[in-house]
Amino acid sequence: MDGLDDIREIIVTAPMFLKAGGALLFEHGYDQAHTVKALLVEQGFRDVATTRDLAGVERVTGGIWCLSDQ
Repeated sequence: MDGLDDIREIIVTAPMFLKAGGALLFEHGYDQAHTVKALLVEQGFRDVATTRDLAGVERVTGGIWCLSDQ
């Protein structure tokens, strides 16, 4: 268990609620950025990126939802 169950559920269901071009962002644990990025890409989000907090820790990761035919 890696503490990402809720984030996984949100990523999988978010496309039902987002329009093309809508952003999905997560604040996550200090060691979870790589996994969150991979989950977003796997679901079809584009422009996936992580931003560091003031301490330099990768803290917020997000992406842009694009419809599969775009």
